[in-house]
Amino acid sequence: MKNPGRNLPLAIGIALTLVTGLYMLTNIAYMAVLSPYEMLATGSGSSAVAVVFAKRAMPWISMLMPVFVGASVFGSINGLAMSMSRWLVLAVSYQFYSDLFALIELAGFAFAFIAALAVTALLYLRYKEPNLKTSFQLPILFPIVFLGCDLLILMLTIYQQPRESLSNVILMLVAVPIYWLGVSWENKPKGFQNFIYKGTVFLQKAFACVPVEDESQLEGNAAAHDVNNHVETF
Repeated sequence: MKNPGRNLPLAIGIALTLVTGLYMLTNIAYMAVLSPYEMLATGSGSSAVAVVFAKRAMPWISMLMPVFVGASVFGSINGLAMSMSRWLVLAVSYQFYSDLFALIELAGFAFAFIAALAVTALLYLRYKEPNLKTSFQLPILFPIVFLGCDLLILMLTIYQQPRESLSNVILMLVAVPIYWLGVSWENKPKGFQNFIYKGTVFLQKAFACVPVEDESQLEGNAAAHDVNNHVETF
């Protein structure tokens, strides 16, 4: 790439704009043709949403839609494999990357702290339950090395940014009373339970995020929606 200082940010901006626009237009097309029930039922089955959309909007091209989806995925992987290595070499040669300690800010205090807690819990379980059978188990050396690197990032972050680290700790501690109110507190007053219930129902209606206990309900609703569409057409 010639003049990466100008062309690289320009290429990234144009590519992100085009991809975002295409994805938005694709989702708008899905929503204009398919109902929410159909999209949810399709997601729980083996067919892709794109195939169902093609059958509804363009029946003559529905057989080729899986080929197009596979070609898109293959093209993305191919472009990533061929360009990423060269892109990194050019970026480093033009000194677009900062030093290694910039990774401390990239990882972030909150992420490093949560990862340290998770790995510590894993090591505790390995110690307390050495014979616990799991489907996948790494050698104990890997989590120990990861925990050591993570703790090093935490200490360097606290040393370089003590105020930001303290604010992160305060924000994480805010979740403790919320967890106690919502989960640990079992004998809640009836008025408080009604408040939580009404708030949950309101959010479910506002964001259309009601959980489905039986996935067959989605298929039944999708079939009923198809019947209604045919009746309205006739």
